[in-house]
Amino acid sequence: MLDNLEAIVRRLWTNRSFVIAVLAVQTFFGAWYLLHGFNYYVEFVQQPPGSATLSRQLISALIATGLFDLVKIAEIVFGVLLLANRFVPLSVLGSLPINAIIIWINLILKADLDGIFVGTVIMLIHGFLVLAYFPYFKSSLAYRSSLWR
Repeated sequence: MLDNLEAIVRRLWTNRSFVIAVLAVQTFFGAWYLLHGFNYYVEFVQQPPGSATLSRQLISALIATGLFDLVKIAEIVFGVLLLANRFVPLSVLGSLPINAIIIWINLILKADLDGIFVGTVIMLIHGFLVLAYFPYFKSSLAYRSSLWR
């Protein structure tokens, strides 16, 4: 099954429209990450603390423990890498935990119309990029490593 998926994705990369779509999504995602990463330090767009009580508590706890600084630095690094088209599979994989939390906050904790939209868009964008770069991830999904056979 994984071999079939890899073959399909490799075939898609020969399609000019697919390549343009991947680069457009990757550029949007990189710019979004860079904007939100820098916004934490410079605040050129007001950052909402979260509309739900639990999301405000979670974000406050991340800020108080210093983890939010690490998240924002990671967003800046991944955004630059995605925009520069360097280490893209690593950036897609590395941003997965950050996006999982963003999706959780928007879909579960916030759960209003805006949150559902943002969470769904981020999930679709990240899923598309994981699929597009699947051939790079395939070997990490091996059931058994060659060292232990």
